[in-house]
Amino acid sequence: MALLAYKEVLDTLQNRKERNKINIQTLLTNLTKQRPIFHSEADFKHALAWTIQETYPESTIRLEKKIKANDRNIHLDILVNYQSKNYALVTYYKTKALECTIVGEDFTLSEQGDQVQGRYDVVKALENLEQLVQDRVVDQAVLIFLTNDAAYSTNFVGSRITNDYDFRLHEGNELSGQLRWRETAPTEDRASAITLDNHYQISWNPYSKIDSSFQGEFHSLLLTVEGEEHDLQELEEKQEESQTNDIEIENRTIEEPEVIEEQKPEPIPEPILESHKENETPHWFTTFANKRLIPSSQFDFRDKLASELRTSGYSVEINKWFEEDRVALFASKGNEKIAIELRYKTALLRTIYKDNRIYLSDQRAQDVSRYDYLRDLSKMEEVVKQNPEVKGFTILLTNDHLYWSPPKKENPVDEAFRIHDGATISGTLTWREEASFGTTLGREEPITFSNTYQMKWQPYVELGDDKNEEFRVLINEVTI
Repeated sequence: MALLAYKEVLDTLQNRKERNKINIQTLLTNLTKQRPIFHSEADFKHALAWTIQETYPESTIRLEKKIKANDRNIHLDILVNYQSKNYALVTYYKTKALECTIVGEDFTLSEQGDQVQGRYDVVKALENLEQLVQDRVVDQAVLIFLTNDAAYSTNFVGSRITNDYDFRLHEGNELSGQLRWRETAPTEDRASAITLDNHYQISWNPYSKIDSSFQGEFHSLLLTVEGEEHDLQELEEKQEESQTNDIEIENRTIEEPEVIEEQKPEPIPEPILESHKENETPHWFTTFANKRLIPSSQFDFRDKLASELRTSGYSVEINKWFEEDRVALFASKGNEKIAIELRYKTALLRTIYKDNRIYLSDQRAQDVSRYDYLRDLSKMEEVVKQNPEVKGFTILLTNDHLYWSPPKKENPVDEAFRIHDGATISGTLTWREEASFGTTLGREEPITFSNTYQMKWQPYVELGDDKNEEFRVLINEVTI
């Protein structure tokens, strides 16, 4: 009976979470009953926005919004705020020629063509959405692609390596890692490679059938970039699919090989992160750090640390819930209980390490990342306060010196959130008044601490003497 009651509580909590989220697939299902076809992409976008407003009347909606992330402006078709969460939506509507009349309304769709460029644009938009979620500008991002052009959803070339092979969107294909043109980019503004941190399985769904012709069938594709609140099972499945070795670099080829053609001997790092009272590094992280692994992403960092903890005899749970707070890792061994929140922020790095090619993206957005780290620390205070038997830790691993170096600019907008080496954090922290909307979106709330924390950065590993080849780590143990 107790087990049944526990399951009912879990089901109730899960249903409550689902009710508080916007369900894009349900919206499309409802939309097709009223609008099986659209005149244009703008028509599709406005109809979808109207459906969202009708379905979620408490939501706030903005169209054609530009959001700044990683020092660049990212265009969103629809930005929705619902239940204190921000949703970024990008829509695509690609058509083949079709003329029809639906409920007395005439539709004339053009033959758009240019599927090669269209595929690249879709994948590029997905990369931008990943950046927004990674920087916590939004909580969830969804790319919605609607088309009656089977050249997108169907594989007509088999296993043949085409110029746009990496960007193909046919049913069953997978997108992840570094994606590039196999020959020459069709246009100069589409020449750059695209890097996806997550793994996406392409799965098309029927949307509507206008007539029996080939172009009379519309299909939809949803690609979702989840924030930290996506299901544990989904996260674990992504990592099982993407992990192949200790240094798992998703982009197997380097776009500019001349950057790495000089392969100098690897330096032999000195022993790092010795565990003693002076630097107070937890013993379990010292063991992990001395393996000198370079994660490919934040998820990869989390999973590598979880693996090391299990090797050391800990029982580990990923994304552990404590009331309303979730932590990345929870580990226990005997009477020892550890809650860990971690982040991995990178500066651009292309090199070879331990015979593996490493490509780390230039994430930037240091101001919001500092806020996020301190919000983790404040959250961990609450976890430990409610669970005094648990030791709480927050970890930030990076090769971006702007985190550990003191600011050169006077009075930066994130002055209160600076976590450079030697900084002291306490009290209530807020943005300066001149902080922009894009910077503070989703991070408006002040951060309050019960105790005082000293920021002590420690060496992690140095790959060489070149730019961004030094990694450091910041670890704070929560005290109550």
